[in-house]
Amino acid sequence: MSIKPLTRVAARRRGVQGPSRSLWWPVVRKLFATLQEVPIAALSALSVMAGAAMVHRYCVLIGYGPEASVSISFGAAVALVVLLGLVSLGILLQAPAWMPPLYELPRLGFKEAVVTQSVAFLSLFVWAIATSTPSAWEWIVGLAIALVVLAGVLVSLVRAKGAGWRRAGLGVLAAGMGCAPALGALIVILKLGVFDPEVPAWGFWLATLAVLGLIIVINALPGLGKNAAFVSAALVVVGLVVIGVAGRSGFIAKSAATAVGLRIDGESQLRVNRAACLTLLSAVPVRKGDSPFKLADEAAGAGCREYGNAVTARVDLRGGGRWVLQVHSINGWDAEPAAPRVSVADSAVELVLRPMPDVAAPPSGSARHP
Repeated sequence: MSIKPLTRVAARRRGVQGPSRSLWWPVVRKLFATLQEVPIAALSALSVMAGAAMVHRYCVLIGYGPEASVSISFGAAVALVVLLGLVSLGILLQAPAWMPPLYELPRLGFKEAVVTQSVAFLSLFVWAIATSTPSAWEWIVGLAIALVVLAGVLVSLVRAKGAGWRRAGLGVLAAGMGCAPALGALIVILKLGVFDPEVPAWGFWLATLAVLGLIIVINALPGLGKNAAFVSAALVVVGLVVIGVAGRSGFIAKSAATAVGLRIDGESQLRVNRAACLTLLSAVPVRKGDSPFKLADEAAGAGCREYGNAVTARVDLRGGGRWVLQVHSINGWDAEPAAPRVSVADSAVELVLRPMPDVAAPPSGSARHP
């Protein structure tokens, strides 16, 4: 059976037609291809296991054994909020290292990477200080001189590449661009209040410079070639030792529990019903006047109202339908310093939140009067 000419032309066109063209930019396609190499399923499973271990460790610290479903559910929350967040943050902080290969530019050597990141971070610091505190001219001048010196060193390193200086310069530019999201992520973390307000200013800036130095070293490791694996392994071992030391004190478990709302830092204002108030008074010794007072002294529990009993406490756990409280006061009566912790039903407790600032309301001095 003969094929019609139009049919043959259509078949020929279908045969030579290539794959459909992607609507993404080449750089975005390469980024997606890189992210496809991340084993998301295995990483999520390991993160949930590590999160459940953190929740169990925290429950052991406070001496409370919740249901298994609580550990698993909050472990998944820890994995989502903390662990996967840290993985994403690590990818973002390594932007100076993966930006040049993303544009098919040569990877920088160790010295070039260190100097490039130092120039980028230092220029951003000079700009930030000049715009926020222009009166600190001695800091601005000193940092500007250091910036000029480092920039001169970077130019000499690029020119030493000979005929390939142009591509080397583009690689330096790409790595410098990657410093912006890394520094932006660091600033966001600091703004979220990682550091305690009572930490002195010199300690805050010293920690910031130490973190920046660590970021620079990590992003420069690929330039070491074969030695990068050894140095990376040494850094991982040091990191695990630090995590182990901090984990023994419960700092990591408490921070993870606070991040997912399992625990509330500081003192919280609560309102409880009469049944919960009677439960607290039966277990927590409080001072009514000058002498210790317990519920057994007043069988009717005259200090408890039907609703809205004011309680100040530290919330050690809220999950699985229970709240574990370290009570500080009940209806104005101070609890004994060595008072035991008490668990009450979730339905009996209301958390009093601090007021949100009303950004829509105009300042009092700008109000217009007829």
